[in-house]
Amino acid sequence: MAIPIAILLNGNPLRSYNPPYLVHGRIEAPVAPFLTRIADRIGYVGEVMIVIRGNATVRIRTGPHDPKSLQAVYVPIAGALRALGARITYDARRKVLEIQAGGHRLMQTMPPYEVRSPGPAPTTVFTPEPVQTTRPEYTGSPHPRRTPIVRSTSRP
Repeated sequence: MAIPIAILLNGNPLRSYNPPYLVHGRIEAPVAPFLTRIADRIGYVGEVMIVIRGNATVRIRTGPHDPKSLQAVYVPIAGALRALGARITYDARRKVLEIQAGGHRLMQTMPPYEVRSPGPAPTTVFTPEPVQTTRPEYTGSPHPRRTPIVRSTSRP
């Protein structure tokens, strides 16, 4: 029987459409976001997922799946988190797994520009001058329309 649990990362709840479960004494959770928030890099070698955080490396056999669907791939999360250097505690009464990951920083996008850096040199844009074309001349006799025009006799 699977029991749903909650997971906290540094005191903040982690939420997912696919919730983690306690199954036969093991906590099974999807890779995203519960393992991807801790890891620096994730890669694959065949059916083995390689998770790297700092100098720690964890190999997890996941079987065949689409690498883009990490929300649906469930793994035993507690052992992987410990191997990556996180400290975890499970409160059975509240059904909460708490993860303490020191030195964890959220990934941020780069700012749009750096104020102190020099701007790029202006680029030269080549726009050709429009060329005048001659107007076509039609000569000869006009041809009649060859498709029939359908005329409806019904009234609305």
